[in-house]
Amino acid sequence: MEAGSENLLPSSPTYIFLAPAHHGGLGGIYGADEWCMRKVPADLKGSPYYSYKALLADGINRRASVTGNAGDGQINWVLQASTVYSQATTGTPTIGTTNSKKLFTFPLTNKIRPDSITDFGSITWTGLNPNWTTAPYNCNNWTDGADINVGTIGNYNATSSNAIFDSALIVPGLITCSSGGKLYCVEQPAPPIRFFKYIYLAPLSPIGHNGNYGGIAGMDTICNNDTMKPVELLGKGTYKAMAVDQSITIPSTPATRRATPNPLNWVLRPNTTYKRVDGATLFTTDINGLFSSMTNRFGEETENNGYIWTGLNSDFTTATGYNCNNWKSSASNYLGKIGSANTNVKSVALSYTNRPCDQTTNSSEPIRVVCVEQ
Repeated sequence: MEAGSENLLPSSPTYIFLAPAHHGGLGGIYGADEWCMRKVPADLKGSPYYSYKALLADGINRRASVTGNAGDGQINWVLQASTVYSQATTGTPTIGTTNSKKLFTFPLTNKIRPDSITDFGSITWTGLNPNWTTAPYNCNNWTDGADINVGTIGNYNATSSNAIFDSALIVPGLITCSSGGKLYCVEQPAPPIRFFKYIYLAPLSPIGHNGNYGGIAGMDTICNNDTMKPVELLGKGTYKAMAVDQSITIPSTPATRRATPNPLNWVLRPNTTYKRVDGATLFTTDINGLFSSMTNRFGEETENNGYIWTGLNSDFTTATGYNCNNWKSSASNYLGKIGSANTNVKSVALSYTNRPCDQTTNSSEPIRVVCVEQ
């Protein structure tokens, strides 16, 4: 992923939400951020661009302050200066306003947990002391979920500094790493606009799918399913499948996606560069939203990237009759056109061969879909 290349749109107000409980083995700070991104509530996805990070410290990958309440030596810190943060609930009650040092001063205006959540627990992993310095106990940098280690927690029902360090516990601030702790997930500001779009293969894991997706719309649904996406693309736009269907006479059914001629709901934009998640350029489209050559292949791995259902001929026209009955059939007597994710030869990438629609693989490699950012 190219640093600073995301195109996130700001929203108002700035939210903090509680992610569901997880043991202390979060996969480190960045694993905690991924947990936040995979648990963003649906009502916070009004914009296709959003980003949240965990209010969690380990002193190495994330730090709030070296000196108590000073905000010095911050690393990858998640709160912004002089910003009003609100609960992610009806009425958006204010949690508090940060100071110029990107820290809350206590007490908060309201607790972080919305009253609408009838949850009488309290455990929130933080890794923080009550003065925002990094606590010494953090489940081995948030990688260990064993009960022989401990991590530092806050109380999400508190408005005092107990919100980040629960001093009311028998052993203040500490709990075993096998316990289930929630996370404070903090909305992030918009980085610079980027001038390209992303493409990825869905599902993320190399598991094939037969030709029955319930239609083109079902393919698009898979592309926008957060469990299918690389974490780098969570909160970064909406996606559609690079596949086409056709009009059917009996029963009368119009096409829903076509590349050329007369483009219909086509997924590639004119004069736009498309890249893989790793930053490798795939191609740049022409004024018709098509491309004549590829710099790199759709798949990132060195081999076994598999194949993709497309319904396309090599010139982007619709391969009539080869779309698994408009992507609604998994019967072996229907055929679907597939491309290859293992090549940068455009004609092969778009239109390699035909496969029976009950198949999920070709030559033991999965058949998936190419998902294109809109």
